[in-house]
Amino acid sequence: MRYRLAYRESILSVLCDEGLDGVAYDAMVEARSEVESKIAEDPFFGITYDPYPVSEDDPELVRMMCRASGIAGVGPMAGVAGAVAYCVADALISEGSSHAVV
Repeated sequence: MRYRLAYRESILSVLCDEGLDGVAYDAMVEARSEVESKIAEDPFFGITYDPYPVSEDDPELVRMMCRASGIAGVGPMAGVAGAVAYCVADALISEGSSHAVV
């Protein structure tokens, strides 16, 4: 089944088993919430164009973005779309979807 999901600035196209659009939406909102919380805690995270250090106190999504920023030599927000997509796909697979494309 194909779903189009939108929440604030995030717009996703999701392909997964039927009936899991709620799972995808909830995962998208949760992922965005983690990023927004990090930005509220440290506004520099949201604006820097340089790699940002990984903190073990941060949620896995934020740590993933920080690791990617170090590898690519860019700010962590460059990886926000991929990190959110990964979290949504992971949630869909965890809920039993036979496939997940985000």
